[in-house]
Amino acid sequence: MKIKFSLLLALSGILTVLHAGSILSSGGIGLPMGLSNARSMGMAGTAIALADPYDIPRINPAGLGYIDLSRFTIQYVYESNKSEDGLNSARTPYSNFDGFMFAIPVAGRAGISLGLIPYSRMDFKTGIPGQVNTEPFDQVITGSGGINALNLSGAFRVKNRLSLGITGRFYFGKIEHDWMIDFPESDLFTTKNTYATRIYGTGLLAGVQYRFDKVMLGAVFTPEIRLDTRTTRDYKSMDDATSLTYLHLRDTLEGSITLPASFGFGAGWQASKNIRVGLDAATTLWNDMKINREPAPRSRNTTRWSAGLEYISTSNPYASIWSRSAYRTGFSYEPFYLTDARSNVIHQWWISLGMGLPVWNNTSRANIAFAYGRRGDLESNGLSENLYRIVLSLDAGEKWFERRAR
Repeated sequence: MKIKFSLLLALSGILTVLHAGSILSSGGIGLPMGLSNARSMGMAGTAIALADPYDIPRINPAGLGYIDLSRFTIQYVYESNKSEDGLNSARTPYSNFDGFMFAIPVAGRAGISLGLIPYSRMDFKTGIPGQVNTEPFDQVITGSGGINALNLSGAFRVKNRLSLGITGRFYFGKIEHDWMIDFPESDLFTTKNTYATRIYGTGLLAGVQYRFDKVMLGAVFTPEIRLDTRTTRDYKSMDDATSLTYLHLRDTLEGSITLPASFGFGAGWQASKNIRVGLDAATTLWNDMKINREPAPRSRNTTRWSAGLEYISTSNPYASIWSRSAYRTGFSYEPFYLTDARSNVIHQWWISLGMGLPVWNNTSRANIAFAYGRRGDLESNGLSENLYRIVLSLDAGEKWFERRAR
């Protein structure tokens, strides 16, 4: 598995025929998903200090101390990626269920939640033409799958101002790579190698939030996590003339992936009755990522900076739906956690707009976020990606469990 991940990461800097998906997802654990919900994505991921009673937090579990009703959230994401490598370009859509969460308030100052969210994804397909002696061949490499996280979280408020939260996570998933070599002009057999890696393990996330009169502070910390892996390798050859497939070898390897520690700090400011702003800085120590106890090639530490704003005209339940809606915008910057083949930094940034529409007597919200991002640069990295993302969520509140004033 270590060899496979290293080879794929090296290929991300030399492939010249781009077909689909993001070739940057071929290395490491794929593309980190960022864990943002639709509300925070509308503010470019700003969330560490900004608790909200309508919002089940994904990034900082301390926010559970402020939910006032039982809540259920389901989310969907659509993304379009236009990739260019200087010779070719491709536009690839991606859409998927993006997790769910269920939360209930407990007693007067606590909250608990259960949720399933994506942690990373791998999604690419690329081709490399070549020649062995005088025989031309076409090599197609695909990658798919990812890692998910099942979260069980709890939080407790101390005297209304301080909230402490913790999340236990069970990570699981499957990442699959297929390498196919076809000889279209000869009688040589087509070969296909498949590496299917199952991933599983547990981890923790801790968070804290503190509220002053108009200022909110927050912090999160995730320790280093070791996940177990089991990789099944299949080596096959296929006779295109007879459609027969011959399995030459199948074996299984045990291994591990070490996910690095991360920490972040956030601040929020209630600028007026209607306006709230936030700023986050979150660092992940990707240099400590390991595959089978070996450092992952070309990984680098990253810090994500994000700033966001939320505006709500009024909370009057008799006002128009547009006056009661939340309007959001934000900007974020973070270098990609892998460098290119020449060890150059791959920069990425996002700008976003969002909206939260009140539904069901102001107890729930339908959230939507639009984001445009750019990753990589043709001149510096030999690859650029223009990303268009839409995130939709329904955050429903019910009075099954209702927090009592205390």
